[in-house]
Amino acid sequence: SGYSWPHIIFGAIIITIIILMIIIGNFLVIWAILHDRTLKTTQNLFIMSLAFADFFLGLIVIPFSLTYELLGYWLFGVIWCELYKAIDVLLCTASIMSLCLISLDRYWSITRAVHYARQRTRKRAAIMIFTVWFISAVVSIPPLIGWKQPARESRWALCNLSEDIGYVVYSAFGSFFIPAFIMVFVYFKIYQAAKERARKNVSKVQATKSSDKHEQKHSTESSITEHAGNRDLHDEHNNGSLRRFKIVELRANGSSTVSSDNKNDVPKHTVLESLRRRLLVRTRNSRKRKPAPPRQDGAKTVDFQSAERQKRKLAKARERRATVVLGLVMAAFILCWLPFFGLYLASAFCPGCIPEMVFTVFFWIGYCNSALNPIIYTVFNRDFKRAFQKILFGRKRGRR
Repeated sequence: SGYSWPHIIFGAIIITIIILMIIIGNFLVIWAILHDRTLKTTQNLFIMSLAFADFFLGLIVIPFSLTYELLGYWLFGVIWCELYKAIDVLLCTASIMSLCLISLDRYWSITRAVHYARQRTRKRAAIMIFTVWFISAVVSIPPLIGWKQPARESRWALCNLSEDIGYVVYSAFGSFFIPAFIMVFVYFKIYQAAKERARKNVSKVQATKSSDKHEQKHSTESSITEHAGNRDLHDEHNNGSLRRFKIVELRANGSSTVSSDNKNDVPKHTVLESLRRRLLVRTRNSRKRKPAPPRQDGAKTVDFQSAERQKRKLAKARERRATVVLGLVMAAFILCWLPFFGLYLASAFCPGCIPEMVFTVFFWIGYCNSALNPIIYTVFNRDFKRAFQKILFGRKRGRR
């Protein structure tokens, strides 16, 4: 292989750690979705498809890639070499296509929320996932049926990807460039839709606040009439004189007309404030004597609106976190895979132009993407984080 023993040992340790991270991390994702009730959603089926692809990539493909890399020759026979390469392309493509499907699901959930929510059944999700794996198979199978160049003569057995220019272009665009373009375009649309929704929500909040203030003012001013009706109301001053008032009208704007038998009228707002205080005291005293009737004033409406606003706020926060997680997953995917596929495509048109060590480094960075997705979910998704804690540390630890 050309590697010294220290390099072989160091490389084996690092890659083994990456393999364990891929296997354990994606197994936790699959287990959590299958066994945690809060994660048993239709949209998480797409994440499980991604985790399945990454899990089997770490379990079946990467250990053989590590052995081939460290030894410098293929030890496992021609038949397994052909199957190994096809499975490698299949799982890598399925992983990338699943990411593309997750981004499309997020986009439809935001732009066509009500219509898409009715259509997003488990059956439809299963059909979409099957389509992803079918396309991945279409990309990976051609070399098995002859779309490849004859193997180069070598002293040692080799097991390299097909170098046929047609297949390199076909697989590079099918596995990466087309899905990556779709993901970037869709995420840009998601960002635009999120900004537009945020702008509309600000307008709605301002309108709601204005409406709430008007309703509170209306209910406060009209409460005097609601409690008093057309009865005479008396206001007794400290000097013993008795003043008699009567509310005769409730106008559309919520203000009341107050008449007085005394010639020296008190200003209207003073009268209303005075009567309001006495009515509130009388209401409190009456509540001590008998159960209060159901409230019909604006307080109940305000409480309901407050609860609705809180519910919408939580839903928006959850949606915002999901969009952030998708953005991080997509960024990790592009950073990990773009260099490899760029070099893979360039090497088909210019054989020998890419240093072998550079190609090898970016080849392994591409595999690292399968280890990053579970980490992103753990750090930025509370539901997955809680489920992982429950699996690893038990039920009590997970509830903290």
